[in-house]
Amino acid sequence: MGMYTEIYVKLSLKEDTPPKVIEILKHMMGMDAEIPNGKLPEHKLFTKSRWEFMLRCSSYYHIPSSVGKFWYDDIARQWFLVNRSDLKNYESEIEAFFDWIYPYAEQDHDKQFLGYELYEEECEPTFYYKTDNGLQIKMA
Repeated sequence: MGMYTEIYVKLSLKEDTPPKVIEILKHMMGMDAEIPNGKLPEHKLFTKSRWEFMLRCSSYYHIPSSVGKFWYDDIARQWFLVNRSDLKNYESEIEAFFDWIYPYAEQDHDKQFLGYELYEEECEPTFYYKTDNGLQIKMA
C-alpha cells in the first residue's frame, strides 16, 4: 500500500525565470496552463509518473486537502509559490521536484530555505535549501 510523504514548498522565483518553468508550475498547480510546445525539459522529474499532480495530492494521513498559491507580484516583479500537499513518494518525486526547481529559486542568503518533506511515520522533516554550492538536503 505504501506510506504518504508531505511536501511543503515556499519559494520566490528569480526575475529571469524562463516562461516555460512558470507554465509548468501553473500546470502542476492545476491552473489550466499548457506545456509550451508540449515539450518538457530533460530532467528526471518529468520521467516520474505523478509529476503533473504532485502539488495537488492529499490524503488523510496528513491534512486532507492540498493547499497552494502561485502568483505574480507586480511590485517585486517575481513569482511566488507556497504549497502543501502529500503523496506516496514511490519514485522520489519530491527530491526530483526540488532538484528541478532550485536553480530558478531566488537566493537572498548563503542558504535559502525551499521547503521540506515529512514522511508519514516520522516526526522530523527533511529540509531542502538552495546554497551557493547547489541543492542541500538536511535531515532534522
